[in-house]
Amino acid sequence: MTIAEKKEKLRRKREELNQYISINNDNRYPYLLFSWILLDILFLGLLVLNIMNFQNLYFNIVLIALLIIVNNLMIVVTIVFFVKKKKAPYAIEKLSEEISILENEINELKNPVKSNSKDISNLDVLLKYKELLDKNVITKEEFDAKKKEILG
Repeated sequence: MTIAEKKEKLRRKREELNQYISINNDNRYPYLLFSWILLDILFLGLLVLNIMNFQNLYFNIVLIALLIIVNNLMIVVTIVFFVKKKKAPYAIEKLSEEISILENEINELKNPVKSNSKDISNLDVLLKYKELLDKNVITKEEFDAKKKEILG
């Protein structure tokens, strides 16, 4: 995956995280229940008034159907809201971990670790010291000390 693709994925994850944070901070649940109860009272009141006045039977049927539809919609909305609110803390934690991993991957792609002297094996180091000994840059004692240090 390229850096651009990872950045795009990171952007989408951050947007999703922000959505879950706003859901987690959303305190409309009591208002949702209150509006549901209020709508029920309103429809039931209309129904009772209509029945008491012996109005049109078809109007009563339409009113009852409307009451059932609105109730079912409010139930669905409440359940969806409640499920999302319950899921939000876990989703926030998971998305935060995914974002952190993506950021690390992007940083690794931007700044690759360059090989250094740690990658050179002990044998290579010993051979370099041997070359220095052969060129009389270091003494035999210095070579033996380094050899003992490298080989343990």
